[in-house]
Amino acid sequence: MKHSIKLLLPLLLLVVNIPSFAQNNSSKVVVNIFIENMRNDYIIRYWPHLREDGFKRFYRQGYICSNVQMSQSVMDRSSSITTLTTGSWPQVHGIVSNHWYHWLNNEKVEAVDDPYYITVGSDSDEGKASAHHLLVPTMGDQIKQISLKRSKTYTISLNRNTAILASGHISDGAYWLDNTSGNFISSSYYLETFPEWAFLFNKKRLIDDYITRKWEPLLPESEYSESLADDYILEKGYAQRYNSFPHDLEDLHKKSGSYKILKSTPYGNQLVSDFAKNLIESEELGKDQSVYQLNIVFSTMDSEGINFGPTSMEMEDTFLRLDTNIASMLSFLDQKYGKGNYLVSIANFNPTQYGVEYLNEELKMPVKYFDPTAATALLKSYLNIRFEKGNWILLSENQQIFFDRDLIRKRKLSLTEFQNETATFLKDFEAISQAWSASTLLQTDFTSQNNLPFSHGFNAKRSGDVVFKLRPNWAVKDRYSTPSYYGDKQLMFMFLGNGIRHYNDPKLYNATDLTPSISYLISIPSPSGSSGQAITNIKK
Repeated sequence: MKHSIKLLLPLLLLVVNIPSFAQNNSSKVVVNIFIENMRNDYIIRYWPHLREDGFKRFYRQGYICSNVQMSQSVMDRSSSITTLTTGSWPQVHGIVSNHWYHWLNNEKVEAVDDPYYITVGSDSDEGKASAHHLLVPTMGDQIKQISLKRSKTYTISLNRNTAILASGHISDGAYWLDNTSGNFISSSYYLETFPEWAFLFNKKRLIDDYITRKWEPLLPESEYSESLADDYILEKGYAQRYNSFPHDLEDLHKKSGSYKILKSTPYGNQLVSDFAKNLIESEELGKDQSVYQLNIVFSTMDSEGINFGPTSMEMEDTFLRLDTNIASMLSFLDQKYGKGNYLVSIANFNPTQYGVEYLNEELKMPVKYFDPTAATALLKSYLNIRFEKGNWILLSENQQIFFDRDLIRKRKLSLTEFQNETATFLKDFEAISQAWSASTLLQTDFTSQNNLPFSHGFNAKRSGDVVFKLRPNWAVKDRYSTPSYYGDKQLMFMFLGNGIRHYNDPKLYNATDLTPSISYLISIPSPSGSSGQAITNIKK
C-alpha cells in the first residue's frame, strides 16, 4: 500500500500544479463577431468616415489578417458560418449548403430543421430546429466539453441557421428573430424555458420603435463619396421600386406583414446589439473564473447586397452604422470588464459580389446571370435523349444536382456514367467554369488551388451527384427569385484584447484557421474535426 502511494505521489503533485482550464486563460470573456456579406474593401473605401473607436481600433491596436480564403465550392449562410465556427470544411462538418437531398429518406433536408423540438419564446414554428445535422463540435461545444459544462456559450443572430450553426450542440442559448412576432426566440433543443430577462426584453418592443422609423442617411448626401448616386438606375431597391432615401419602414412593414423587412436595415444590427448587451448583463458573463463565449452575428448587409448592392449609399450607410455598433459594444465591454480584460474577434463571411448590371455598364466586363431553372430544363431534355425518359433530377440547388438513384438502379443504368455525362454537359454552359461528378471527386486527391474548393466542399453522403462552379462575377438569377451575389472568397479576421499583438498580417490563411486561433488564445485544444492551423503569431 505504501509502495502504491509513493508511485502515485509524483502524479498527484503534477496534477495539483497544472493550472485549470479557467485559470490558464487571461481572457475569460470571448466575444466573436461574424458579419455577413461584408466585403474586405469596405474598410478601405469608408475609412475616412469610420469612428476611431470602431473598426479603426482593431487596426490601431489589434491583429489583422486581411488575406483569408473561404476555399469551398458552395458558399451560403449555413455552410460558411459552420466552417468558421468548427474549423473544418463541409466534407467533414457535413453542412454542405442550406439544403440538400437525403436519398435514404427521399426528402429535401434543410440544414437546421428538426420537428422533434418546439419554439421557445413565441407561438410560431420557427423554433422547430436543432444542430442535429452538424457532424462535428463547434468552438462553443469544445469550451463546454473541456470545462465539464461549467463554461457558458451563447449566440445571437437575426437568422436561425446562423444562430444554431454558430452555437453547435450544447449552447446555453441560441437566439434569433422571429419574423412573425418580432420576438427573439430559441428552440427547446437549447432551452427548456425561455429566460425571464429575454421575455422582458421582447416585452419592451424595441422592434416596434425601430420599424416605425424612417431610414435616412447618417451623413449629408454629399459625404457619400464612395457610393453611386442615391437614385442610381440599376439599384433594385425595396420591392424592385424604392431605391432612394428616405425609406419608410413602417409602410414597408405593413405591406409585407412581416418584421423581416427590419433585417435589411441598420436597425436589425442595432436590435442584435441591444439584445447582446442585455444578455451579457442578465446572464452575468464573466462572473466567475469560467470561460464565457458570446457569438454575435450581424446580417443586415446580406439583404442590402440584394436590394441595393455594394456601391449604394444604403450599403455605405449600413456599414457606417455597423461601425457605431462595434464601437458601442467595445465601449460596453471596456466599462464592464476593463480594457484588455476580454477577447474580441471579427470575421466576415459570404462577401457580396458587385452586381452584374454594374459590372456590365460601368466596367464593361463580360459577365451575365446564370438561370438555374433554364439550365435544369435543358439538362433534363439532354438526359431524356441520352438515356431514357424519366424524372431523373430530384433537386437542383446551390450549384448541385441530385439524381433519383433508385430510378437509375431500376433502369439498370450506371450511376457513374450518369454523373460523368452530366458533368461534361454542364461544362459546355457559358456560365460554368468547372463541373465535377461525385464519382470523380471520390477518386481524386486534389492539390490544385483551383480545385481544392470542390474537395473541401464535397461530403459523399450529402453533396450532389454533380457539383459545378460559375465563372468569376457571374450571379445566379431565375424567374422565381432575386439574384444571389455570393461568391467572393476573400475574408478577413480581426483580433483585439489582452496579449494580442498590434500587426497587419499579409499572409494567406484559410477560413478554417479562425477556430484553432481562438482555441490557441484561450489555451484549449481545437475542436475535433478541425483542420485549420492556429495563427500563433497573434500573441505578443
